[in-house]
Amino acid sequence: MDLISTLVIAGIATSVLSGILLVGPLVYWLISRGYSVSRVVRGATFLAALLAIPGLLAVALFALAILGPVSPARLAGLAAVLLALFAAQYLAAPYLVLYTSRARRPGAGEEWVAELFEEVRRSSGYTGNVELYIVDTPVPNAFAVGNVFKKAVVVHSGLLTELDRGEVKAVLAHELGHIANRDNAYMIAVSLTPFFVYAVGLLSIFLGMSIIMSAAGGAQRQSRGAQSGVLVELAIGAAAISVGLLLAAASYLANIGVLAFSRVREHLADMYSVRVTGGTEIVQALEKIERAVKAMMESGKARSRLEPSIKKALHIIPMAYGELAGASLLSIIGFIMMSSPLSTHPSVEARAYVVSSYYRELASKRLYIHPKA
Repeated sequence: MDLISTLVIAGIATSVLSGILLVGPLVYWLISRGYSVSRVVRGATFLAALLAIPGLLAVALFALAILGPVSPARLAGLAAVLLALFAAQYLAAPYLVLYTSRARRPGAGEEWVAELFEEVRRSSGYTGNVELYIVDTPVPNAFAVGNVFKKAVVVHSGLLTELDRGEVKAVLAHELGHIANRDNAYMIAVSLTPFFVYAVGLLSIFLGMSIIMSAAGGAQRQSRGAQSGVLVELAIGAAAISVGLLLAAASYLANIGVLAFSRVREHLADMYSVRVTGGTEIVQALEKIERAVKAMMESGKARSRLEPSIKKALHIIPMAYGELAGASLLSIIGFIMMSSPLSTHPSVEARAYVVSSYYRELASKRLYIHPKA
């Protein structure tokens, strides 16, 4: 096994093992042992980012190696491409997301939402310019988008009818936490490399399929003497598909570390909501939202996509759920199940555990930014 193969395997293994076994379960185990929730979660964000880096480097190196010889010039070229893609996505994302989701500013009868958001901003002490938008959809959810020029919190209309005002306030505070914590930039940065390699893999698969289909069609029109050329084309197509599948698999494995980072950032946003509201309404909001979305999925009113897409990372909840029956805090298996290692978000059970522990920690120190009356 050469050096490049060793680095690729070690990097991806680090990403997978840390994403499944370390970041989430370790957080909950330390909290259960009485360690400071704030210190544990903030430390876990650094740890998750640090342990995701080997997987990101490995998948980039693997893509270069499988598509040709690795050289300093090609590494520099890939870095330049990724940097340009990051800048483009970071700058364009808020405008594209708001446009494609048909987000609008609050209208008649929705003034209370804008007032509640202003109350959240004042309570948090966040002084940056953040706009509030509403998307007309019955699916109860919310998300945050932003760059240095435009920041926005977007609320689905279905969330406003599903939750009471205290719960809506908690969700608004959670999304403002994403803005204050610069999660948009962080998530684009860590997810870009796996996504880029996955896209290259898909292109390779489609190219291989196109070559095979073209060769198969040509074989029907050619004489037997030209069959050797067709066989060469079929071999090239099969090789392209194989390369694409390998790239897609590598990107998926590297993305496990990215998902762990996303889940810890969700805990940070939940904790931000607790500090701003002085309560644990974010848990009640999450439970209501999850029940409502599950009911909509069962009735066919909402679509469920089960892949762990990073595009779901900054919603209040993901649009897919895993079964968590039997999760227990008494075993490492319970901690792993509770952390939902193949999702952008921790389970509601895990989020409730961290929120309640953090609330008790703040209550013991009287550290609320805006105490409940």
